Amino acid sequence: REHVGTKTILLILTRLPALQTFRVITHKKNDEVPKEKKGRIRLRELLCLHLISLAPDVVPGAVLQRIRAPRLKHLVVAHSHTGIASGMPGEKWPTLHGFLRASRAPLQYLALTNYHANLDKAIKCLACCPQLRSLDLRLFSFMGELFNALAFTRHTQRRNILPSLQSLCLNFCKGLTHHEFAKFLKSRMRDIPPG
Repeated sequence: REHVGTKTILLILTRLPALQTFRVITHKKNDEVPKEKKGRIRLRELLCLHLISLAPDVVPGAVLQRIRAPRLKHLVVAHSHTGIASGMPGEKWPTLHGFLRASRAPLQYLALTNYHANLDKAIKCLACCPQLRSLDLRLFSFMGELFNALAFTRHTQRRNILPSLQSLCLNFCKGLTHHEFAKFLKSRMRDIPPG
């Protein structure tokens, strides 16, 4: 039995440009896909995209590099936990940022699984999502640093990051203390009485 890989996913997306929802779970290792800048697949109607890889590869990233989705509202990107050992996690953030920046979509829901340890790149990605209402993070390893960076303070330059956030889901995340999370929540609350 043949599993769906990057080439097949891109072929499907090329042939169905009016697709509104696309969900794929792949077990196949990444196939060779040219990294050309031209020939990007523009999915003008895509509202919901789920790219989930259960193999230790970069299938979600290879797909994100080749598509643009200017109306996307719901994005789920999940990488296999086994990819960590091979040193691939560092490549995930730039690919996601490039996709978010180029698509300029009114993203309202973002779920990321198995993105690790690059605070600056995480902040760049989240800054591309000013309309984001719901954030779902799974298997993250630098939660304390991320929540410190996202907390609103008088001195912060990052007040515009995730201003519309209403829902937060954290699963199997490391490095977040009670103090850091309380600081984040307090900074996001409106009409807090003094003291």
